Amino acid sequence: MEIDYKDFNVLVFDLGNVIIHLNDELVLESLSDKSDFTSEQIIKILQKSTLLPDFEIGSISEEEFFDGVKALLRLRISFAEFKEIWNSTLHDLPESKIRLLEKLKTSHQVYVLSNTNAIHKSAFDKMVQDKSNGRIMDDVVHKAYYSHEMGMRKPNEDIYLELIRIHDLNPEKVLFFDDRKENIEAANKIGINGIQVKHPDHLWNYFND
Repeated sequence: MEIDYKDFNVLVFDLGNVIIHLNDELVLESLSDKSDFTSEQIIKILQKSTLLPDFEIGSISEEEFFDGVKALLRLRISFAEFKEIWNSTLHDLPESKIRLLEKLKTSHQVYVLSNTNAIHKSAFDKMVQDKSNGRIMDDVVHKAYYSHEMGMRKPNEDIYLELIRIHDLNPEKVLFFDDRKENIEAANKIGINGIQVKHPDHLWNYFND
């Protein structure tokens, strides 16, 4: 059944590969150049570690995350160089996506709900500012929620329940857009309708009016 966003009162958007276009391959290639591991090995090493999940719920600092990754990957790199590489995944933020969120905000409650971290937030705040007259995402939508500030992350159900609690939402009237299937499935379990965005331009299939 085709889902029409106009049937919902609340629209919730992930950022990565939904609003912001990502290039994870560039990060992996750059880290590989600074270590003795291939991109494929780096993925496996990081997946076995709790560093990224810990960073995404804000339980470790930027410096602690860097120190941990540097040790795991045996990186030959400074903290400043690492932040530049880490943020290179934030490939593009089309101005058309900003305009879409602004338009939707006039007819719906619009929120961002994203797994992210302090390093990335500083970078994408700058991206948004450059394309929206100095504003950040919190100004573009009604409210932006980030995992590292909330102390919880998708696909754990508590992050969805917290959003519902804060704004006293009816889950059945919420439509959620995310690029990861497991995040959509978790939202579905508590009654939120979800659409998996399989590539950044896929979002336009639902907002072409």
